[in-house]
Amino acid sequence: MKKVIDIISDENDTQGPVWLRKNQGEKKHRERKPAAKIAQKPKKKLPKKMSFALPQIILLAGAVIVAGLTFLAVWFTLNPKLNLSLLQKQTPIEVSAELELNVSQAATTAKIIPAQFLPAIVEKTSTFQATGVAFEDTKAEGVIKVYNNSNPPVDLTLVASTRFLSSGGSKIFRAVEKVILPAPTMSNGKVVGSTANVKVVAQDVGEEYNIGPSKFVVPGLAGGKLYFTIRGESTSAMAGGARKEVGRVSIADRDKAQEGLYKLLRNLLLAEMKEKTPAGFTVDERAIL
Repeated sequence: MKKVIDIISDENDTQGPVWLRKNQGEKKHRERKPAAKIAQKPKKKLPKKMSFALPQIILLAGAVIVAGLTFLAVWFTLNPKLNLSLLQKQTPIEVSAELELNVSQAATTAKIIPAQFLPAIVEKTSTFQATGVAFEDTKAEGVIKVYNNSNPPVDLTLVASTRFLSSGGSKIFRAVEKVILPAPTMSNGKVVGSTANVKVVAQDVGEEYNIGPSKFVVPGLAGGKLYFTIRGESTSAMAGGARKEVGRVSIADRDKAQEGLYKLLRNLLLAEMKEKTPAGFTVDERAIL
């Protein structure tokens, strides 16, 4: 066996060689360099984790509850005032009772209530707009002077609605009433015709029948001698014929007007009755008709 002994100088001794003796006769020489210091990265300190055991958690929760109860007890001790709001619930009750005009006080057992009769009348006039539409048709009217120049002379009766045709054959007018034309007279051998004024009305509506003075014949006498001896003429224009659009009150307009007027009158009547109501009485609005 070989025994090796290393003799190393002190770490601080950086001078001179270090001799190693090996087998007492062998000498080796080596230089020892100072040991280099290696920089180390500082370790990051981790936060310490707190852990609680179950008994500790229970004790902490109990402490919080006790503290809260203590705070509430102190607060109510220092502030003893307590406000309570009570809301009353109203329940309607139906009671049948009789109204008596000659009673001064109510009788609860007999279910009699004193009442008074207050007469009141209100009047109101209102105007409402009509929304309905209608056509107003009128016929022209006038007077025709009819001549009877029949020869030999004869009486002639014109019944109501006898037709008279204007010159040119454009418009027909009808007699309103029955007319009797007396027979013509003779003077010095000549026929003196008789006349009669006949009130006529146009056969149709419209302004086109408002014609001026015109001559007329009786179409019903066509084909006989009287057609040429019975004639008529007007000295003034026919008038009154028209066809125009006018407003009309519809059923809806009437109902709306009645409803509006009723509400207005009812409110006026209710206000007047409240002014006349004695103290201690109330107005039953259902009694207002």
